[in-house]
Amino acid sequence: MKADGSEPRKVTCGAAGARQPIYQPTVYTITPTNVEPWSQVAFVGVNPGERNEAGVAPNTSLWCAKTDGTVLRRLSYNLSNDMDPAVLPDGRMVYAAWLRHSTTRPAQGRVALLGLNADGTDPQAYAADEGLRVKQMPAPTADGRVVFVEANAIAGDGAGRLASVSQMRPLHSYRSLTRDEDGLFRAPAPLPDGRLLVAWRAARGERFVRDLPLRSDHGRA
Repeated sequence: MKADGSEPRKVTCGAAGARQPIYQPTVYTITPTNVEPWSQVAFVGVNPGERNEAGVAPNTSLWCAKTDGTVLRRLSYNLSNDMDPAVLPDGRMVYAAWLRHSTTRPAQGRVALLGLNADGTDPQAYAADEGLRVKQMPAPTADGRVVFVEANAIAGDGAGRLASVSQMRPLHSYRSLTRDEDGLFRAPAPLPDGRLLVAWRAARGERFVRDLPLRSDHGRA
């Protein structure tokens, strides 16, 4: 739809519903009959008939489609749920993936951040076992980092502490940005001046405060 909410049109519903859409970088597919660029969106979709590895909910994966709804493709194949895609400056995506087991968290597993090419190839760990067990809502910042929400359990609203990794060395640059006493955060979004826009509340059970600006390195502005 337009920015004023007018002229809404359907792009795709995916195989069984779609949510968390993002624009992907333009894709150029050169064939003997076609040199036109493809404008694409990626989104989280439910896989019909599939349950996640724990058997407690439908399985979700990342999907993409052209902006006219054609060329629907599945991008990720996880035994458990994939969610929260975001595009990195180099064109790859970073997203949250529920991985059931690791050497340090064998019983409960963890939700890690993974990287993925725009066409679904070359998945790799982006931020895994460092920090708290659950990492969600990655947000690339202008100063070359990815800020995300982390917690020791999956909350219904996804709230937790803020942490970050460097886009240059994501596996060796983990940094916690807030403490438990700083309250609960969710939905970080980078601002042009380098700060973050987040939803915040002092404790569970209280209302979220919108439009709370934070410095993206640490603490309130």
